[in-house]
Amino acid sequence: MVHGLFVVKANPPYDRPGRVSVTWQADGYGNIIISWNAAQNARGYSVLRSSSKSGPFEQIAEHLINTSYTDTSPPLLTSYYKVVAINAEGTTSSTDETIMPTKSPTNHPTAKCGNGFCEIDEYSITCPADCSNNELNNVLANASRGAPGIMFLVKARNRSIDLSAFKFFMYESSSSLVQIYSRIGYHTGFETELDGWEMVYEGIIQFSGNSMIELSLPAKVSVQAETSRSFFIWFESDVRIRYEVGSSEGALLSSDSFVEIYEGVGITSKFGGSYNDVYSPRVFSGVVGYDILALPATVSQSLACCICHLRSSIL
Repeated sequence: MVHGLFVVKANPPYDRPGRVSVTWQADGYGNIIISWNAAQNARGYSVLRSSSKSGPFEQIAEHLINTSYTDTSPPLLTSYYKVVAINAEGTTSSTDETIMPTKSPTNHPTAKCGNGFCEIDEYSITCPADCSNNELNNVLANASRGAPGIMFLVKARNRSIDLSAFKFFMYESSSSLVQIYSRIGYHTGFETELDGWEMVYEGIIQFSGNSMIELSLPAKVSVQAETSRSFFIWFESDVRIRYEVGSSEGALLSSDSFVEIYEGVGITSKFGGSYNDVYSPRVFSGVVGYDILALPATVSQSLACCICHLRSSIL
């Protein structure tokens, strides 16, 4: 009987993986899509990210077979990415090619405006192509619950925003008076009381079941950077907004570079005074539309000097 460690390799033996070249693009929802060519002899890939070109790099994905990866939570500041090809012989990092966006203001703003990302020196008025009519999409394909009302929290990340519209689905085909209320901060503890809420939309609309409704706010609701507002969408008729059961009220539901949506509650009686009419946790299945506002002058100048831009870059 033979004892010991045996290493069995494919025949013929293969070499270390070849290098890969990395490219990137923004998907319009605050995500960064990293793509690379297939490396010779690679059996898998890992993606690493750093805030500095020289590192250290943190692994954000591993055991990848496909040649692309979507970073759904890229930092607001500059990021550098590496792709590592792997097999049993070892690893090989991506090439040192770096794709950098413009770092300073230019006399030709179209060099940046229209690139799919709202830069630090851009905002909804100066670059509507990138900073206006943005959407955070949290539509759930199989939302199976519903109620006449839903409350949820929206937070502005890093930049102040103007909330401009909501899109969502209904169960029934009908017409109804619909109202949207908003209040600063969390709705928790204020689900059954009108105090602190302000109406930001009211109108009678017609809708078809399983068709998306879009409600544009007559006056946009501002949310300052790093602060939050709660919203309450309510239908007076006996109809139901589609939503889904969540995991925990107040848990982060969806986000992009500028906005976060949190799990909320379903409501069956508007400010009825009873928590028997509140169903928690519930998930808003819809879209939040928003514009990105200008940074205060002092903040903008400081960030432009030290950070230069918000775009993600590739190493």
